[in-house]
Amino acid sequence: MQTVALGHNDILLGVTDGVTEARSPSDELYSRARIEQSVKAAAKTSTQKFIQGIKEDLSRFTQYADQADDIAILVLQRS
Repeated sequence: MQTVALGHNDILLGVTDGVTEARSPSDELYSRARIEQSVKAAAKTSTQKFIQGIKEDLSRFTQYADQADDIAILVLQRS
């Protein structure tokens, strides 16, 4: 078990494997590295825009293909 202290305005992000295992038309995985890039691009926005940015990037990556797995994104921000 690991404990992490969240500071003011810190964000905790949780995603299901349906996000990291989403595939592009060329069969590439979305991956954790891609999520990290998406997070950096969405930094300093509202939590709603934060989630929307990740969802939009994921959709572009998969070129709007049908989902093969569950996709859930949880964002918590300490105020």
